Amino acid sequence: DADLDLEASRLDLQKLYTTLLWKEIAIQDDPKASYAPARSWSPLKSALNVYFRDKLKLTNPPLYAIICNDLLQGASSSLRPVVAQALKAYRAVRNKENARKAQSLRSELLFELLDTYTYPEDTALLTIRGKAPRRYALSPAYIPFDSELEREFAEHLDRQTTIDWWFKNGDSAHYDLGIPYTDTAGIEHVFYPDFIVRQGRRIAILDTKSGLVAQDAKAKAEALQRYIKTTKSKLDLWGGIVVPSGGLWKINDNKAYQYDQNVLDDWRNLAF
Repeated sequence: DADLDLEASRLDLQKLYTTLLWKEIAIQDDPKASYAPARSWSPLKSALNVYFRDKLKLTNPPLYAIICNDLLQGASSSLRPVVAQALKAYRAVRNKENARKAQSLRSELLFELLDTYTYPEDTALLTIRGKAPRRYALSPAYIPFDSELEREFAEHLDRQTTIDWWFKNGDSAHYDLGIPYTDTAGIEHVFYPDFIVRQGRRIAILDTKSGLVAQDAKAKAEALQRYIKTTKSKLDLWGGIVVPSGGLWKINDNKAYQYDQNVLDDWRNLAF
């Protein structure tokens, strides 16, 4: 069927577009142009779409093809240096926004689970083995995952029979759980842990990491432990950074954080 073939081609082109944008962000070795691909490819896509729609007066399918064809040229790409320059220039804007968020969170940080949330139209409905999750805090479970690692951990949480519920935290809204921290350059940011888990009176705050991202999580991990310590008098909190290792999930809830994937002696198996 020609229509089905055309739709398949469009989906393949969209996937290629996403992959190429992810790659352009991932290859940046200048710290000022370095961002997490999982959370940055979509804004980059939107910026390119808006700019080229205005300049070229094209709709999405041919526009995607033009951008993909250029990025596939690698070092000969005309867009690649422009993207790198734009990412670097955006750093000052991002730092200013992070400082504003951190300032707004200097007051006591409280998190309240809302009855309903608003998500982008393409947010997927989570199913586990074809069924709705059993222990997610809301129903239906529309969850914007940033990585396959988050999805795998969500499925792990849903298998835990001793928890009341688990919740996937957002990463920008005023009602999301945000924890301010300062990076090695002295710049203030806001850290949004991935998961919140309720188990009786205990509440776990957990953030999944792996590889280089886990290595770079020191400032966030230690800010999380400070938050848990200062809030523990009001709530029975615990939590930390969670990584996959040998088919298990391990957690670091130490005051001083360090990660070496070959030496996890100061990490313990995560248990509920």
